[in-house]
Amino acid sequence: MSDPWDVLSTTFDTTKNESDIPSHVADNILIAWPLILDFIKKYAPMEENIRVLEYGCGSGGFAYKLHTFDYQVTGVDSSKEMIKKATVAYGDQVDFLLGDSTVLSKLKHFSIITSIMALQFIENIEETLQDLANILEQDGLLIFAVHNPAQIKEYLQKGILFEEFDSVENPKKGILHLGKNKIPIFIRTAQEYTQLLQPIGFEQLLEAYPPFTKEFSEKYPIVDPTSEPEYLILGYRKTVSS
Repeated sequence: MSDPWDVLSTTFDTTKNESDIPSHVADNILIAWPLILDFIKKYAPMEENIRVLEYGCGSGGFAYKLHTFDYQVTGVDSSKEMIKKATVAYGDQVDFLLGDSTVLSKLKHFSIITSIMALQFIENIEETLQDLANILEQDGLLIFAVHNPAQIKEYLQKGILFEEFDSVENPKKGILHLGKNKIPIFIRTAQEYTQLLQPIGFEQLLEAYPPFTKEFSEKYPIVDPTSEPEYLILGYRKTVSS
């Protein structure tokens, strides 16, 4: 079966010039990225040669952004076409690997792991979180952005983007409809992620729902507006060694 993200690699290409980046990419850059970077600046160790994993790196834009802070960055993604774009654009500065979390066991430990809008597309999330925990050093940071469940609920009520969900009131799994691509998606609350991460040694440091800013809305008018923020952003520290 072909990877739908190969087909969508151009649609979600963060290597384009700023003027060519559409709203569904710019929201990551202008809303999710700053909050994640602020979290890292607040909690990251003040050391040299900090190793960072950007998991589900897509076309590599955020991995490269992390590199500009003098981090040693590795990007991992399961889409061949995404990794190809990332390597062409940033391969001289960032190491990119094709694969899922099973490739991580071959790597050295990281001080920071980031992931932006990737974990909600993973059904066996417990295995992935354990793989991430195994590769993160003690006192390391894990921060990720996923869909805000409240926004999914509102979209379902309006019949926009999402379909075939198990519930409208308490959506857990269904389909994200992007053009001709139907992508399975798995929605989890902040509490559910924390309940999965606490037993494997993580302490929650951040739960945030950053709203669309006035600047973003003026530059990128939202075609299907909702009253709920798009992102749920969660940050953790690993307190137990693997």
